[in-house]
Amino acid sequence: MANLFYFNPSCELSVLKEQKHFTPSKAFIVLQQDLYLLMYWLLRDGDVLYTNQILSDKIQKNLFSICERKVLTVNQIKEDKKLFFDRGIPWGETPSFVIDLKLIQHKFKQPSDYNKQLKSLYHRAFGFDVLTKCLDIELPNIISKEEIGEFYTEKKEVITAIKTFFNEGANAVVLKLPFSSSGRGLLVLKRDEITKSIALWIESGLKGQGSIYVSIWLKKIKDISFLFSVNNRKITYKGSTIFKVNTTGQYQGASLTKIENQLPLKLQQTIKSVVEKLILEMSKSELLLSLNTNFGVDAMLYLSAEGKEILHPCLEINPRNTMGHVALALQRVTNYKGDFKIISKLEYSSFIDFEEKMKKEHPLEINNRKIQKGFFPLTDVQNAKQFYAYLLIE
Repeated sequence: MANLFYFNPSCELSVLKEQKHFTPSKAFIVLQQDLYLLMYWLLRDGDVLYTNQILSDKIQKNLFSICERKVLTVNQIKEDKKLFFDRGIPWGETPSFVIDLKLIQHKFKQPSDYNKQLKSLYHRAFGFDVLTKCLDIELPNIISKEEIGEFYTEKKEVITAIKTFFNEGANAVVLKLPFSSSGRGLLVLKRDEITKSIALWIESGLKGQGSIYVSIWLKKIKDISFLFSVNNRKITYKGSTIFKVNTTGQYQGASLTKIENQLPLKLQQTIKSVVEKLILEMSKSELLLSLNTNFGVDAMLYLSAEGKEILHPCLEINPRNTMGHVALALQRVTNYKGDFKIISKLEYSSFIDFEEKMKKEHPLEINNRKIQKGFFPLTDVQNAKQFYAYLLIE
């Protein structure tokens, strides 16, 4: 039976606002239109990816050279009288999902039922609670409870925590809003000074989201994603990827090499123990077990003051599909080699020129529906406005 996939990257904000008629910002609309095709790699036989754009013949030919899946608009779905869906699979569950697809609701065999309690899973406090329990295990190269920070609900408490961290020798302090991801809702303070703009940021964050997470800045070496799925009340570990973000924390892609080939053996052993503990603790959440979705845990490898590599096992839990799951799917079509990258107009003013240049410099080689070598676009360049995704295998 077919499922309908739908890319809604503003899901966290929709959940926060609890609005069925939620309208994402222009920035999120552009992100959705530019990168929706990344969900293509999560589809199985018979599934359909929803879009409001017409797929160009050029990108369709590229995609079909690896695997053939349907990418359809509302009108195309409505016109197919035989097409019905078991369920809708958004990037992330939201109260607005039903409204977003209201024109084709009759195509679903069962109506979508949003659980308002899901909001608690999107809150960073859920991941923080799991983190504190994971630190009960004794491992020499894992973050200590003294370094993980805390949530605060009052402006005075936030400022006091900032000053305390700086007084204790922190090089910088990080502030995070509870409902945010991919670099949004994050502020890094490099000196002990609460300016007017910082004070307003704190006040706005507390008013809009109720609390702010404050922690010391850690000298990051690598970003790591632990990737899971939950089905029939069982959590399954799918794998891990090492990914890259820009200076504001927005996702820029991942290495498609197996993680065991990128980390020393001692860290691999630590990760194995951490993943087992994560599954144990997350399985205590009845709400999480009630879902039927992919989800991810963002982690980080950082350098301690003593020069040791330390693992922060749970920066946040994303109870939705993630770019890490896309990266895992792309590993399977590249034989675990190369890089998955996302660039923006800040880096290249013309995606069309960039694509032509890369195609000439890195000719594509495909064998048995696997990308052996070269440049492979993941975005329909004719429609890309601000973001463009691609694979590069050298």
